[in-house]
Amino acid sequence: MILKCATILENTGLTVADCAAFGEGQNDLAMLSLVGHPIVMGNASDQIQMAGQFITKTNHHSGFSYGLKKYITKVNQKVG
Repeated sequence: MILKCATILENTGLTVADCAAFGEGQNDLAMLSLVGHPIVMGNASDQIQMAGQFITKTNHHSGFSYGLKKYITKVNQKVG
């Protein structure tokens, strides 16, 4: 996953500070630590939630959609 993220960054000219990622499990920690805006699902363990800049709703409560609407918009307003 990290290699794919790095390839996307290289091809788009974005930096890790520009990027966000969503995660909820131990397997997501490396990805969350790579990006500038780690967003963690509300159903993640406390350890995983500590890795997030934002905590969104759970998977069962449309957390991904909510995170996009609330946090990505908020980040874009600060940057742009």
